[in-house]
Amino acid sequence: MKQKIQKAGDMATELAGLFNELVNETDDFDLKRLFKQLEADIMDFRHKIALASKIIGNGGK
Repeated sequence: MKQKIQKAGDMATELAGLFNELVNETDDFDLKRLFKQLEADIMDFRHKIALASKIIGNGGK
């Protein structure tokens, strides 16, 4: 399970980088706002993955 959580974290980091690139590449305000919201969602996801990792490290399965 630890490996899968780590993989999810790595993938989220990669996806956050992709959204950041999309934010920087667009001049359309609506698209920029959407990509920034997605970036924020990914940050929230990464926080939850870190929490899951901590729980696993403290004796979870």
